[in-house]
Amino acid sequence: MIRIFILCTSLALCSCQTISINTPSGRPEVTAKSSISRAKTTAIHMMASAGYSLASQSENTLTFECQMPPGDAALYLIAVGNSYYSQPVWTTRFTFVPVGNEVKIYGTVKASAQGPFGQIQSTDLTTGKAGQQLQQLLEEIRRRVNSR
Repeated sequence: MIRIFILCTSLALCSCQTISINTPSGRPEVTAKSSISRAKTTAIHMMASAGYSLASQSENTLTFECQMPPGDAALYLIAVGNSYYSQPVWTTRFTFVPVGNEVKIYGTVKASAQGPFGQIQSTDLTTGKAGQQLQQLLEEIRRRVNSR
C-alpha cells in the first residue's frame, strides 16, 4: 500500500514540473492577424469540439471548463490529499488584447475542485505540461484565424 502511495505521489508531483515555454513571457501566448471577435469565435469552436463548455465570457476574456477524466481526477485528488472533494474540473482562460491590427491571445490553465465545506482548491498548471499543450492549442487557433 505504501509503494502505491509513493508511486502515485511521485507521478502527481512530476506532472506539476515547471517547463519553460518559448514565448516572450515564458507563458502560453500568440499574436494573430485578426480581430478579437474572429479570434474568440475560433477559440469557442475549437474548445467546444474538445469537450469544453463556455463558463463565462466578457469583452476580452473567455473561460472554459471541462470535468477531468477519472484517471486524472484520481491523481489530482491524491495530490490535494482529500477524497471528499468534488469531481475536479479543468479551467482554461483566454485573454484577448488588441495590438494595432492584431490580437494577442494569452492563455492559462488550472485544475480545481470543491472541498466538503465549500472551499475551492485550485492549482495553476500553466507552467507545466498542460501549459505546453495550451501553447500548441493557441498556435492552432492562430493558424486557423490567420488562414481565413
